[in-house]
Amino acid sequence: MLGGMLLLLSLLQSGPLLAADMPTAEVDQAFSARARWSLGEHRLELRGNTLWVDGEARIVEVVDDPVFGGDRLFVPADTPDRAGRVVEVRLGVGGVVVEDRVVGGRPDRLAVSASGKELAFVSGRSGYASVWLLKVHEAAPPVQLTNLGLEPTPGQPPKGWTPPPDGPPRFAGDRITWDSPYGPGELRWR
Repeated sequence: MLGGMLLLLSLLQSGPLLAADMPTAEVDQAFSARARWSLGEHRLELRGNTLWVDGEARIVEVVDDPVFGGDRLFVPADTPDRAGRVVEVRLGVGGVVVEDRVVGGRPDRLAVSASGKELAFVSGRSGYASVWLLKVHEAAPPVQLTNLGLEPTPGQPPKGWTPPPDGPPRFAGDRITWDSPYGPGELRWR
């Protein structure tokens, strides 16, 4: 306790702290903290809402925790026009490849299937926070899995409304499951 107070006092007396002066910890995924990953020989680092690859800012407007799926990192990000995108970061010939996939509605709470070929995420692009599925290696747009075709009802949730996940959904075989304040959710995705 005393050591921590002395460290705090010495920091306060030494002047303002710069981001470069802050101690960093290796964490798997913590959006509020610095996060680092290795992809082959390349270093990926999340600083604030920017993903850096080998010291170069490559993806800005990161909106939620990136997730690894197999040998690639998937990053939920926004666009200047707020279209929303999922960015795939992987090794390619000659280095790191960064590919954008515009999905709309500011995707967040990403989950990757065991095969790494599908992503589940939450987006409000349809007007309600809903679970969506994206086939990573197909050009098709994402498919909305919950809250399809709902009619707004003033003062209450619409009939058929499914509460969105609190955190990332989970792939469990042919099902996607999640937790919400209203209880667990589950659906069949294939």
